[in-house]
Amino acid sequence: MGVLILSAAVVLACQPVEIVSGDTLRCEGRTVQLADINAEPGSEAAAALVRLTGKLPTVCRAEPGSGRPELLGRCWAGGRDLGCAMVEAGWATAAPRRPLMCR
Repeated sequence: MGVLILSAAVVLACQPVEIVSGDTLRCEGRTVQLADINAEPGSEAAAALVRLTGKLPTVCRAEPGSGRPELLGRCWAGGRDLGCAMVEAGWATAAPRRPLMCR
């Protein structure tokens, strides 16, 4: 007999959103790592993410990370994918394990 594991995806509406780093934010008290990107370390990448989110409505669709306390997911501010925007602006690179699907 097989075991069926269902995804535990959650949708979070982030108002306000708190930026932790260039690829991590806090939303509704939960930490969300942006999936499929690796942000440049340091405060400049975090500041870029602050500018991208601004006061825009931000929504995340995330799942528990494997063995990690934070969630892993995609987030959008004003309809714009934050992971894609960080890569396009040069503040992050797409993770090598799987392609980042933008547009």
